[in-house]
Amino acid sequence: MFEQAYKEIIERLFSENIPGFVEAREFCMGGGKRVRPKLLLDSAGVWGADQGAALKAALGIELLHHYLLVHDDIMDGDDLRRGQPTLHADYISKYGERRGQGMAIAVGDYLANEALSCFASATDDSNKNSELFRTASEITRQTILGQLREYIPNTDWTMEELQNFYAYKTAAYSVRLPWLAADILSGSKEDRRSDIVRGADELGVAYQFKDDLIEFLGEKKRDIHGLKSDLARGKMTVINRLILDALQNEERDQLLNDWKREGLLSQERVQELTRFAHEKGIPDQVQFIINERVESARETLKTLGLLETQSVKMLFDLLSS
Repeated sequence: MFEQAYKEIIERLFSENIPGFVEAREFCMGGGKRVRPKLLLDSAGVWGADQGAALKAALGIELLHHYLLVHDDIMDGDDLRRGQPTLHADYISKYGERRGQGMAIAVGDYLANEALSCFASATDDSNKNSELFRTASEITRQTILGQLREYIPNTDWTMEELQNFYAYKTAAYSVRLPWLAADILSGSKEDRRSDIVRGADELGVAYQFKDDLIEFLGEKKRDIHGLKSDLARGKMTVINRLILDALQNEERDQLLNDWKREGLLSQERVQELTRFAHEKGIPDQVQFIINERVESARETLKTLGLLETQSVKMLFDLLSS
């Protein structure tokens, strides 16, 4: 039901004969696990929300996700997404750099506008619509501010500070927003809200750590030649944090200076650091942290009635594989 409704809204949004709309439609329909709308729809079903309203909010969640993907790819300079050209990279190849980036920004804004419209009109209850809109707007605000902080990362962040940042940025819109939306649509409960925040932070941070790990292991490429990895450009991830922590003082200072001075590390330097990370067992450390967070979330998810839902099981499979 969701896939058909999502296809219909994308076809409607990009039905006009406007430059870039064909590519935008393909980008929005080009795969993806639909984790966020599934989390919303499953929790809405458990908590007794109207399914029509939940479906419209789920569409808003997925449109918001694609808006953030478009802008995130531009900010990171990524050329690939899901193994295919990012939207701005596709536009640049056809329209040139200035126009291509500008068109992608406009499409991202267009998706964000439609997402907020879905939240504002999800139900016939104006109070629920208002609360849903406010919640989505506030979490979107947090995510955007998080992207700004990530754009010029603080390499002094401790592991705890990094996890807090991920809870603020990734967990907020990827897990907390879907569950809060379902809570609003089913009649908000204060005790449920505190469990939502707790469970969402555990799984959301684990989800981002897994994304960092997948990227480090080469399963998620940002460009065709693999030159723009997080390690090469010094993006503060859990992998890079643990590499810095494992280095001796002089080596750590040298790496920080290399990231600042060179922009992108040489392939030889990346390979050297990759070998070092494996020797220190850093990928295993990250997976251990992920597993700890998943286990920590189980009791909360049981209390919420979500432990046996298909979306949570899917998320557990993604995190453990």
